[in-house]
Amino acid sequence: MKKTKYLAFCAIMSALGVVILLLGSFFNIFDLCAVLIASILIFVVCEELGNGAGMLSYVVCAVIAFLILPSKLVATEYAIFGFYPVLRRIFEARPRGVCITLKALYMVASATLTIMLVRFVFTAGEPLELHWEILTGVIGLVCLVLCDIVFKRFSRHYHTKIRKMLRIDKFFG
Repeated sequence: MKKTKYLAFCAIMSALGVVILLLGSFFNIFDLCAVLIASILIFVVCEELGNGAGMLSYVVCAVIAFLILPSKLVATEYAIFGFYPVLRRIFEARPRGVCITLKALYMVASATLTIMLVRFVFTAGEPLELHWEILTGVIGLVCLVLCDIVFKRFSRHYHTKIRKMLRIDKFFG
């Protein structure tokens, strides 16, 4: 019975993540917000069931997003940024200096990957001017740093208030 509850919780969070990504896909201005909110759902799965369940939920959500979303850009953004909650938990287990270095490396790598995908895949060979690519990279890094701050504060708030309000501890207890 306990494994059934875990599986149901992962499935519900994955389905909710896909619905949020679908809404972000319909309204292009909310695509990054949808990715962040879907990532927060992965964070909740990681906090309750561990990194393995969080990674499973992320993979299910990413695959379904690639299959059904009309905008593949949103699915790609989620594929790049969606598993950050899992990585963040792994990074946070390391000493502070190593943690900050790993987070910075991830942020630079994901911003670079995003720029390369936009340049070579989504713009169909139309080259962007270099200053736009640099500006995009800087804005991407700032957004990732802000997302890390959001996850840190949400983590604190989740453990003190949200978890008790939703009675998740009784669901798994």
